Amino acid sequence: MSLCTVVELALQFESFRNVDLFHQGLYHLKTRLYRDDEGRALAFPYSYLKGPSMAMEPPKGKPRVDHHNLIPAHVNEEMYTFSTRSFLIRYCEEEVELGDVGQFRLELSPSELERRNPLLLEVELMFADLTQHPSEPLGDQPDVESAEFRCVSTQVLRLRGVERGLHDFCPVVFDECHFCLLNLAVHSAVVDLRFRVRPALRKMAATKPKVAGPAPRAGAKESEAQDLCSLL
Repeated sequence: MSLCTVVELALQFESFRNVDLFHQGLYHLKTRLYRDDEGRALAFPYSYLKGPSMAMEPPKGKPRVDHHNLIPAHVNEEMYTFSTRSFLIRYCEEEVELGDVGQFRLELSPSELERRNPLLLEVELMFADLTQHPSEPLGDQPDVESAEFRCVSTQVLRLRGVERGLHDFCPVVFDECHFCLLNLAVHSAVVDLRFRVRPALRKMAATKPKVAGPAPRAGAKESEAQDLCSLL
């Protein structure tokens, strides 16, 4: 038996701005949280909140398609990931209001609290090409049913002091080949203490999947994780 500290984290996705993405298409952000130690235990994405739709309803006829909310936010419990809504990017300097919140939960033993290892937040930029030909324009009602997403860029942030409470703004900038900005806020709090036999926690695979496209210039490797959210 051990006394475990239950920590909950909320990832608040405020907005996404296209600075100079190479391709028009469907994008979303996929995230996971795991401990920065040998165990690499994953935080469990137990819930999420969806932001409001920004599309204006026409007075008559069919509802207007919200190109910034084509696929809703969702949790993949098997992969321990949270994904934001999927949105269509068509213009340079286009900005998308997200408002999605992913909620994660992690249990820490007394020894893990004593070591004070940070958490790693992995943010993947996912892309799906909706055009069969480069010159083909995207229509008002794109077909998203057959969209196949792939990761085109990854950033990793190191979060310190989550057991003491975090309330930090963490802007995420992806590599120069996928130049865009994600405005992200991270919150954490201790919500419970539990006596229990330590469960078998899901761990990261020994070999991470390769990132499609050019490798990020910074933040793609664990050793280059950015200390953007730290409480010393």
